Amino acid sequence: MKKLLAFLVLLPLCGWTGTVTESEVTKMIGDLQEGFAGAISTGVLGPPKTMGRGHFSLGLLVAGCPIKYIDPDTDKEKSVPFAMPSIYARLGVSKSCDIGIKYAYVPKVEPIKSGSYYGAEARKGILKETIVKPDISLSLTYNKFKIDVEENGKYSMDWDVSNYGAKLLVSKKLPLLNPYAGIGFDKYSSKIDYSISDKNINNGIKKNGNPLRMLAGCELNLLLVKISAELNRFGDTNIYAMSGRIGF
Repeated sequence: MKKLLAFLVLLPLCGWTGTVTESEVTKMIGDLQEGFAGAISTGVLGPPKTMGRGHFSLGLLVAGCPIKYIDPDTDKEKSVPFAMPSIYARLGVSKSCDIGIKYAYVPKVEPIKSGSYYGAEARKGILKETIVKPDISLSLTYNKFKIDVEENGKYSMDWDVSNYGAKLLVSKKLPLLNPYAGIGFDKYSSKIDYSISDKNINNGIKKNGNPLRMLAGCELNLLLVKISAELNRFGDTNIYAMSGRIGF
């Protein structure tokens, strides 16, 4: 069977240039999609303590992970380092509810024709923190990533990933630090359409999943400046995230 370039899977993530068969391309894409969906849907939004009406914060969020796959040339597990930086903003709309949005600019650099990435979250406080009780909240999230790649009419790839999620978060405020943990469920859908003109190949691959999400994090509170670090376990993938923001 003829060999195909693995740009179908990894461009524009890292530009890997190994060779694989068409069936191996399908398997590699399947290996990659869960980790990719987890990375774009992870966001360090701080502990669940809601901020109150009119409170606003703005910052930078970076989430990433080693996305694993089986290299068909060696039959060994390898990984692609992937990170997604985005701008993040949050607004308190009531004493027990706030909303957040995030956005990342995807530059149009060859072979990328177009790309977009954005997410939103609504969070509702369930239990207010006291001396003995923790702070508990429920959040609903939505994230979407889409990218179109094409190189001189030789090949093209359209990758569209959407993720819906729900998380239950709990935290307890300490001096300067706010540790928190949570559990959630996500539902993602991923669709990849690709074509290779000189080989007359057109194909589409779809994958859906409902992985369990577990997370733990901690926020450092320095007056108006908040710095957070978080670890997510999304299905079989570990995702690392950090954020820094200023609250007003």
